[in-house]
Amino acid sequence: MRDLFNDAINSPPGQLAEVLIRKVTKGDIDELPDDVRMRLDRLINAPGKPGILARVPLARDVAYLYDRAPKWTTSRLIPLFDWSSPDAPDIWSARKYSKDIGSPNLFDLLKQPFLQIFGRSDTPSEDLRVFADWLTAILVANQADSAGYPLLATEARSALRRAGVSALSSVAHCLTIEMERATAEQKLGRWRQVVGPVFRAIWPLDIELQTPAATFNLVRIVCAAGEAFPEACDTII
Repeated sequence: MRDLFNDAINSPPGQLAEVLIRKVTKGDIDELPDDVRMRLDRLINAPGKPGILARVPLARDVAYLYDRAPKWTTSRLIPLFDWSSPDAPDIWSARKYSKDIGSPNLFDLLKQPFLQIFGRSDTPSEDLRVFADWLTAILVANQADSAGYPLLATEARSALRRAGVSALSSVAHCLTIEMERATAEQKLGRWRQVVGPVFRAIWPLDIELQTPAATFNLVRIVCAAGEAFPEACDTII
């Protein structure tokens, strides 16, 4: 995949897209003002390199746009993420720059092409690491807060297996952060109720995936486990 995001945000089409994104304020979320919709449609339809440079910032902020204009976003922007779209490699590469996974409804719309990222030979290692973080964060949110993201642990584990070694150290790092955030009094409950179940559900057992980098981060989980140290050791070993 190319990474056009930096080119986009420094280009006139990309800067225009960012101006229009800021104009999409939360209000009547079913409709956009006519002038904003017409300009966004013009950007979405623009041909050639100016067009993709305009669409890339929209892809990064798809969660923001979906919250405010779900009908327009679903009909005009979501199709660009499908791998049948010629824009998809650039669209997904831009998506990783967002810190907002978005709502469960948005994830449901993007789920299939998102999971396909992990099996594509042209996905850069950095993109795999970022999106592996997202997989982990989604399952942690589902486990801890019943967030309702439509993602099964088996689907996540299958995606991580396809991604290979690039993704697993990121998964372990995310779970380490979850344990480190817990206070001493919370660690046992955090392991039993959230981190342990997520780890057992998604970590592939394929021996060829157990690299030194992944193993190092598994040790970090154990070191952050506090009172849950014996249980974490037993599970991870």
